[in-house]
Amino acid sequence: MKKVMLWSAIFAATALMAVTTPAPPSASAGTPVTVRLPSCVLGTQARTVPAGSDVTIAAGLSTRPRAGIEQFLSAVSVTAEVDGTLIANANDYFTPAIHHLFTRGSWGTDWRYALPTLEHAGDQVVIEYRWDVSDRFLSVDAPILAVEGPPFVGPGELLSGSCTITAS
Repeated sequence: MKKVMLWSAIFAATALMAVTTPAPPSASAGTPVTVRLPSCVLGTQARTVPAGSDVTIAAGLSTRPRAGIEQFLSAVSVTAEVDGTLIANANDYFTPAIHHLFTRGSWGTDWRYALPTLEHAGDQVVIEYRWDVSDRFLSVDAPILAVEGPPFVGPGELLSGSCTITAS
């Protein structure tokens, strides 16, 4: 049940952060495109982008209070691969804590990584990723994580999955 609630929080954060990094639905070659990993994993586990697009993969987390994001950033360990090649220092791709004024004072962070350009139709890349936390962190984002007392998340796996991105 907690994992389902956490997925809800991550999915909500993905939706919030997508406001600042939209992927245009009718993107053309050379257009920046952001593929949100949680929505890919919860959906078809695949995304199609125009050939030649500059593709960035991303995933975010949003919570209240700010201390929750700081605790998360100090406890998270990211393992990510692009076509079987490990992304070195994957934790370095998190943004610092960002204050979301339009969401009742939530704080968030976004993990972003630029992929090699998929030049030709049919080119594809497979992303494997996993977020683990070594300690719990506070997340007071009721009703998404509504439980009695302060809701804590972790330790353990928070997010994992695979996403195949194909150029069309």
